[in-house]
Amino acid sequence: LLRSYEQQMASLRFSLLSMLGLEDNGQVTIGTIPEPDLAAIDAIDFQTDLQKAIGNSSSVQSARHANAGTTAQIQEKFKTVAQAEGNAQAEITASYEQLMAQKVTYQAAQEAYQGRLLEYQSLQRKRQAGMVGEADYLQGEADYLEALAAKETASMSLYQAYESYRWEVKGVG
Repeated sequence: LLRSYEQQMASLRFSLLSMLGLEDNGQVTIGTIPEPDLAAIDAIDFQTDLQKAIGNSSSVQSARHANAGTTAQIQEKFKTVAQAEGNAQAEITASYEQLMAQKVTYQAAQEAYQGRLLEYQSLQRKRQAGMVGEADYLQGEADYLEALAAKETASMSLYQAYESYRWEVKGVG
């Protein structure tokens, strides 16, 4: 089983480095994704970010700077600008809502993980004392690893949602 995981890890490493156009010469270190910054997420001022995102949107800027000479062109420009602003508002709002949903998922996964960690630590002590069978121990270990995987997945998803939101505010998303 360990050999299988090592082969899978080597394959994933090769695939990732190939996608990035890097040669696997042993000097490349693949690190973990940092934990999400909950303080920064909690400090978000959505109304301020909404205005920034609309102002930074390339489609809004393009619509605002379009030439309009006749009255009909000016009226069409106003419609185009309003539509672009509405689209930008919808996009940043959706990004914010996704961020908040991922935050809730992350917090739930964190709590579930903490509970499983305590259970697993207790199970390890029971195993050392000979108070638990192998099957029960392996089931407990599997439950712990499942909670750990869920926490890590939620962490990555929240980090990605936060980065996407930040890029949306900057007008790059």
